[in-house]
Amino acid sequence: MEDNILRSGRPNWYTGDHSTRIFRLRAKPIELLIAMIAGSHRSNVLFIAPGYPSGRPGDYRGIFVHNLVQALKNEGYRITIMTSAIHPEDEPYIKIDESEEIFRFRFWSEGKPLGEYRRIPVIRMITYLWSALRCGRRIIRHRSFDILHSHFLVPGGLIGSILSARSKIPHLLTVHGREARMSAHNRIVRPIARWTVKRAKALTF
Repeated sequence: MEDNILRSGRPNWYTGDHSTRIFRLRAKPIELLIAMIAGSHRSNVLFIAPGYPSGRPGDYRGIFVHNLVQALKNEGYRITIMTSAIHPEDEPYIKIDESEEIFRFRFWSEGKPLGEYRRIPVIRMITYLWSALRCGRRIIRHRSFDILHSHFLVPGGLIGSILSARSKIPHLLTVHGREARMSAHNRIVRPIARWTVKRAKALTF
């Protein structure tokens, strides 16, 4: 099945541990990769997302995660999304239906996502990580998951790898755009990114 869906190989920026399985997706079927890692179809998946649409007009933050979630739901997966609360009106918990629920954690955001800063906002990043890990541990204590799926190396991937190390739930990490090359050239982020990738069960880019 793997050969028909995925083309494995190591991107030129990757210098991590060779026990992590690396895949470049040919097309859409990430749900099949999730099934392969989790060991079954119709798995329970915890998404660690940089954002997720709130339903308010004009709020499209994390729309790519939303589209993937809807595709997985159509295949019978049960999805829990953990993401940050940016605005005061963002509710901490919403149950969409029997196969989708959203948890939002608060951090020192002042209404601005981390990705909109020109430089890494260190203090805000620390509060983000702390809040996300507390929220993630609480969710995992009260839910059963077959796989964790995070987006972006830092902070999402780091959060996923830490939670995976503690819970032993397999972690699938998706890297986007130029972030990997940028991480490779940042002396502070580089060791964090390498540890994150080493701890992941599989990496897609």
